[in-house]
Amino acid sequence: MASAAPAKAGGLGGGIATGAGTDRRWALLAAWVAVLLASDVAAIVSELHGHELPTWNALARAAVIVGLAVTIPRAARPSHARGFMLALAAMTVGGWIVAVIQGQVHWFAVAPRAQGMLARVFVNLIPAALMASTLVGSDLSRRDLFLARGDPRAPTSLPLVRGAPWSVIGPVLLAVTSVVLVVQLAIVSHAAQYFRPAVLVWGLPAALLFAVVNASWEEFCFRCVLLARGARAFGPGQAVAASSLLFGLAHYGGHPSGLSGVAMATFFAWIVARSMLDTRGWTWAWLLHVAQDVIIFLMVLMTGV
Repeated sequence: MASAAPAKAGGLGGGIATGAGTDRRWALLAAWVAVLLASDVAAIVSELHGHELPTWNALARAAVIVGLAVTIPRAARPSHARGFMLALAAMTVGGWIVAVIQGQVHWFAVAPRAQGMLARVFVNLIPAALMASTLVGSDLSRRDLFLARGDPRAPTSLPLVRGAPWSVIGPVLLAVTSVVLVVQLAIVSHAAQYFRPAVLVWGLPAALLFAVVNASWEEFCFRCVLLARGARAFGPGQAVAASSLLFGLAHYGGHPSGLSGVAMATFFAWIVARSMLDTRGWTWAWLLHVAQDVIIFLMVLMTGV
């Protein structure tokens, strides 16, 4: 009898721990399903098979994500796990609204590509606003969301250069990623035959406007909200991986495009996400992103593709 009581207590404790662990694993699995539903993976697969998904499928995907969010067990830190998924649902609904606007406004179909990009970046503030609405009532501060300068000199956690200050690594990455992007875009768009130095001068103000707005809303949506929620719910590693994959898949049809564009965008997203976690701010992430977007806009302005 004396020995049986501890065994029973130990068994009960093990059951609770196992149950809680199962709940957290279910929450993580549901979150990854939500990431894939919110991503462009279905559209990419459909395009590769010669089909195009109907616009309304975004609403169906958002509904499934909300359904997954409400299934999160209490033991799985439901506040931030659900917040993470609801933010993904808001992003998906926002994407549907953007698609409807672009489909209804004929100008987007006939406008020069650079002009369309510049106009579209302001329409894309809709998903950002919807994702921001999911933060109402949360315990996340501006600093929790990385909407702060942070410490730009903080040591990096990136492999191979771990411990080096971001004040050194940041400029190096800015130069390297810019050169790689220019080469990739030049190869894909055959930009050499379109190169016009004058465009770099008169197109720079529009490029800066595009870059500042685009980098701001993309950093907020793909990283600030998702990292803040995801890191608290599932840990920093899972949050970085999920947000990076989501960002990469979103660039399949963008600049850079295709599978190489997805790989480059995913790797870029991983780097800037690490910079946010290391510095507790978005300074380097935003600067790196703005630099890439200036290059992209000027390239499109010169080539029209």
